[in-house]
Amino acid sequence: MHLPSKFKLKSTILLATPLLFLTPLPTLAQPGQLEEITVTAQRRESNLQETPMSIQAFTAETLELSGLEQGRDLGIMVPNVVLNPAGGGGPGGSSLYIRGLPGVGIYIDGVWQGGASFLQSNFVELESIEVLRGPQGTLFGRNTNGGAVNIKTKGPGDEFAFMGSMTVGEFNRRDASFSVD
Repeated sequence: MHLPSKFKLKSTILLATPLLFLTPLPTLAQPGQLEEITVTAQRRESNLQETPMSIQAFTAETLELSGLEQGRDLGIMVPNVVLNPAGGGGPGGSSLYIRGLPGVGIYIDGVWQGGASFLQSNFVELESIEVLRGPQGTLFGRNTNGGAVNIKTKGPGDEFAFMGSMTVGEFNRRDASFSVD
C-alpha cells in the first residue's frame, strides 16, 4: 500500500510532538525568577518550594526593608497572625494566635521560649524568621497547636563588626539599637 507524502508528514509530526514534552529543557535564569529559599522548618535545611507545609519565611534584609522593628509588628507581614498585647501576665505575657488558634510556640535558635516576650524585643542580629501555620507538635513538641515561630539569629563573624541605627520622630520618639560582633 502506498501512502501519499502528505500523510507521512502528518504522522511524523504527531509521533514527534509527545517527545518534545518528555525532553528536559535547560533552565535559564531569568530576571523575574525566584531564587532558592532555604528553610529549617522541618529541623533540617530544605528548599521552601519543596517543603510540604505552610511557611512564611523572612530574611534579615526583608525585615529591614519592610520597616519591622519588633516582634509585635510581625502581624503586619503575616496574614492571620494576631498579637494580643493584653493577654495577661504583664508585658511578657502576650498572646500570639495563628489562624485564631492559641498555643503558638516561639523558638529562638531551636530553643523554646516560655513567654512571648520576644514580641516586645527589637529585631537585632536576626538571620531569618519562619512562621509555620497549623499544629507543629510532631516537629516541635507540645504547646504548638496553633503553629510555631522559628527565629534564627546571626552567628558570630570572622571580623570585628559594629552595627547601629537610630530613629527620631514626633512626640519625643527616640529609638536606638546597636550590636557589636
